[in-house]
Amino acid sequence: PAGADVIKLLKNAVLGQPVPPMVDPNMKPVEGAGFPQDIFEKLKFVVPVVIYLDNALAHLFNDLQEVVMRLFGGRVVLGPPGTPLGRPEVESNIHRTRKCFDLQLPGALGSGPKDPLRQIADCPTEKLVHFNHYEQGLYCQLANENVSDSASAGYLDSFTRMKELLARGTFEPNYLPEHQRE
Repeated sequence: PAGADVIKLLKNAVLGQPVPPMVDPNMKPVEGAGFPQDIFEKLKFVVPVVIYLDNALAHLFNDLQEVVMRLFGGRVVLGPPGTPLGRPEVESNIHRTRKCFDLQLPGALGSGPKDPLRQIADCPTEKLVHFNHYEQGLYCQLANENVSDSASAGYLDSFTRMKELLARGTFEPNYLPEHQRE
């Protein structure tokens, strides 16, 4: 990834993940799914104090450090892959999610030999899988993961765990300055 990609990712994490066009009415997040800054009012405009990058992402350090310091006084730290999940676990989870999603799309390898969309040359353009389907599907998949059980959180979903942390006051958010919230 380039520095601009990471900065866009950080922007979406702080300001909220934009909802893609919902082109398929059958594909939607489960009830209560979403992203923390959209679900919890207290988490809107929360920014990290420290962002850890593993050494393989050192080429992004300067761009990200400048933006983080200028916008909200945070800092970026380089080092070995972090815990509780190192880079291989995170990347394999992303790969598994993408692969499982790809196989659910019409015309994918997992959809059967008689699927008419497998014969791409014979298909009219309007029946092909468009980028909007990918975007909507991945949005739904990632939103649903936030309400899926996690072994690392005592088999609670991420949102239940976050509600507990906020209720106990053990999580003190660091907010983006008001003049930066656009």
